[in-house]
Amino acid sequence: MSKGGAGFCALVNGVRAAGHGARGVRDMWSRCAMCTQSVSAEKAKKSSARCRVLTRSAKFWHVFAAEAVRPGDAVLDATVGNGHDTLHLARMVGPEGTVYGLDIQDSALTRTRERLDEAFPPNELLTDSSNSLRPRIVLEKRSHETFPESIRDGDLALVVYNLGFLPGTDPLGEQRRVTTRADTTVQSLHMSLQKLRVGGLIVVTCYIGHEHGLEEQKAVLDWATNLTTASTVHMKWLNRDQAPSVVLIEKTAQTASGNDA
Repeated sequence: MSKGGAGFCALVNGVRAAGHGARGVRDMWSRCAMCTQSVSAEKAKKSSARCRVLTRSAKFWHVFAAEAVRPGDAVLDATVGNGHDTLHLARMVGPEGTVYGLDIQDSALTRTRERLDEAFPPNELLTDSSNSLRPRIVLEKRSHETFPESIRDGDLALVVYNLGFLPGTDPLGEQRRVTTRADTTVQSLHMSLQKLRVGGLIVVTCYIGHEHGLEEQKAVLDWATNLTTASTVHMKWLNRDQAPSVVLIEKTAQTASGNDA
């Protein structure tokens, strides 16, 4: 680890633990110079083991989402999987917010319900420091290119996608063959942009380690590159070919025509 690396990791941990979100991270960057003092080998080793920032890069979108989402907002997890992101969204919007979650697999919806019920016991206070009540949670069995009719244009502050297959399934089993596909994913992204409010965010994590992964990632990038009513960023590893990449899409204006419609 380079000089100051452990200090940087510790500062990231502090920002996260304090719940300061993206504003805190911006402050973190401005304070980076403070972390350049020498760090002992023992401290560096401990910090490295505790906080490997880059290996968790697929979740770094949480920082940007904190800027887009406010308590009481409506958000959508378009591919709930095991419910980790759904739970994070529920904590972000709080008791006055709404979380929509979609998946085509019963096992995914079951796991997500169990995770949410454990974290947000109905009619009880959370055990964590936020002490928030359970938000409104709507889980539906449907493919991600079809949204609940109750979601109107401009309703959503954030839409999250984890493309690929359901994590934790048998590599040789039938569930592993159930994956998102390029055509329906692009259809879903079109709809997400329409349902997103100006200033809202779409986060697409592209897992390419499956049969259709590269094709789907290319389709997402082609679509995002040609948008005229959004700012787009693609974050990827340079030295890990099979690692997931993350596409961030911030809506900057009402959708009009062409690729945005």
